[in-house]
Amino acid sequence: MSCDNSRWQSCHCRPCVHADPFTRVVFLNQSKATERLRKTTCPTWDQTLIFDTVEIHGDPQSVADNPPDIIIEIFDYDSFVSYFDTVKQQ
Repeated sequence: MSCDNSRWQSCHCRPCVHADPFTRVVFLNQSKATERLRKTTCPTWDQTLIFDTVEIHGDPQSVADNPPDIIIEIFDYDSFVSYFDTVKQQ
């Protein structure tokens, strides 16, 4: 599998502060999350996410020419948890 940088979308980042980042990776109809790293401004994950049975239908050449998107979202754990705590209280 390879990544095509020309299809990447830009992101907006907050000023560099120590965060507790984790990522969520979405592939087709499945998603997995990485472990949370504590207090870092430069996260690096050395982790393998294994997706259960993945079925990609279609002509192999067509799939190779237009592969499914992989979405990688990066979150700060503290902001993520506080957001959902606020939503629950409403």
